[in-house]
Amino acid sequence: MATGARSTKRPRCDGDDATWRDGVKWVSSEGGFISSSLAFDPAERRVTTLAPVPEGTVLMKIPAPCLLTVGKVAETDAGRALIEAAEAACSCRPPHNDRDDLVLALYMASLSADPPPDRHFGPYLATLPDPESYDTIPRRWSDGRLRSLLGGTSLLRRAERDREGLRGDYEAIRSKWEGSDGGDGSGSSAPPHFP
Repeated sequence: MATGARSTKRPRCDGDDATWRDGVKWVSSEGGFISSSLAFDPAERRVTTLAPVPEGTVLMKIPAPCLLTVGKVAETDAGRALIEAAEAACSCRPPHNDRDDLVLALYMASLSADPPPDRHFGPYLATLPDPESYDTIPRRWSDGRLRSLLGGTSLLRRAERDREGLRGDYEAIRSKWEGSDGGDGSGSSAPPHFP
C-alpha cells in the first residue's frame, strides 16, 4: 500500500531498557511522570510493576503533548490535508472503519517515513511492535492462506470483508489525497508521499 522509498523499521527494544528509558525521559520532558516501580517487558510488549504497589499510588501521568490524537494530527499541515482527504473520501462512500482511526493509522504510517515529517512522537513509536508482527491478523493474509486456514467457517468471509473494507478505505483516502497538495502548500497535484 505504501508508495515512495520509505523505511518501516523503527528503533526497537532489544532487551535492554534504552527504548523504555527514552520514553520515560520524553514523557518527563513534557511534564509527565512514570513511576520507577514500572518496567517495560520488550518480549511481551507490556508494562509491568517491579514490586507490589500500594493502592492509590500514581504510576503514570501522560501529558497532553505525548498523546497522539486526531487533534494533534490536525496541528500539522500534512495532518490537516490527511483529515481533509479522509473527510472527502467518507462523504463519497461510508467507510468500513472509523474515520478517526483511519486518520491516526495513516498519520502514524507517515511518521515511519525516512525522514519522518514529525520526530516528536519518535519515543512513542519506538515502543510499538514491528509492522511484521501484525502478519498474524487474518486481513493481512494471502487469499490462499485465508482459504486454507479459514475455509468452511464464517470467519473467512469476515476476514475478507475486513481486508476489502480496509483496502477500500485506504484507496478512497489516497485518491482524495492525490488530488490535494498533501499539505505542503506547493499546490502540486501529487503530494510528497502518502503512507
